[in-house]
Amino acid sequence: MPSVRTSRRGLAPLELVLWLPLLMFVMALMVIIGNAVVWKVRTATVSRHAVWRARPPRTAQVDRPPAAWPRERTSMDVVNDGDMVSVAVVQPDDAVAHGPLGPFGVQPVLDMGRGKLAGDAELARIYPMLARMGKYRFDVEHPMLFDQFRYMEMNIPRNRHRRIPYIYQLPKAPAQLSQAYGDSVRNLINASFRRGLDPLDRDAEIFAFYGNYVDFHPRLQQFSSLDQQEVYEDYVEPLIDRIEGLPERMTRFFMNMYQQMAQQQ
Repeated sequence: MPSVRTSRRGLAPLELVLWLPLLMFVMALMVIIGNAVVWKVRTATVSRHAVWRARPPRTAQVDRPPAAWPRERTSMDVVNDGDMVSVAVVQPDDAVAHGPLGPFGVQPVLDMGRGKLAGDAELARIYPMLARMGKYRFDVEHPMLFDQFRYMEMNIPRNRHRRIPYIYQLPKAPAQLSQAYGDSVRNLINASFRRGLDPLDRDAEIFAFYGNYVDFHPRLQQFSSLDQQEVYEDYVEPLIDRIEGLPERMTRFFMNMYQQMAQQQ
């Protein structure tokens, strides 16, 4: 039985003609996607550059945009977007951040969200090889926290100034107690027996003999504690003991000074 031979002459060019549009479309998609990825990365880089060039002490007016960044159909700005990023899981007034503060609060000066900025870069470009599709656009933001906790940013007068009143919300004494304390200080300063207290810190005999004054005032030592029992036992009771022993201490000092005076005569 003779074999049947099927002729395929002309099918290969026909298949090429049929598949060529699809192949060209796939190649065009590869070029479009590759081009878009490159410009997406470049837009993200420019948004990062935008916010970093505005970070203090830099200013966006001094640093110019990147040389490769096109000037047409693009933008490069810095925005203050409060909702652009979740700043931190731990808020400034959480106990986990500052420990058990008791009645104390934390001032907003430690709020890390105050210094939120975002660099924003926008780009619009025509699709390569498929210009009829119009333009593709990218809008990329790069957030950054730039707030600094130096004393000048915290409105503290100088670097050696106490920061506690600027960081913490300290409990205030009742108005009547503050008034009573002020009245006591004024009454003590204006009291008729004020000159009789001079031996405590401004005795004329001590100054004439030694050339300087001696301060006998019992003073409370510095401490940092919220435990009332600990403060009373470690600081208040020793202060009471020093106050009760003040007459004996001053008597010994003056007796020693008078003995030195007698020996020099």
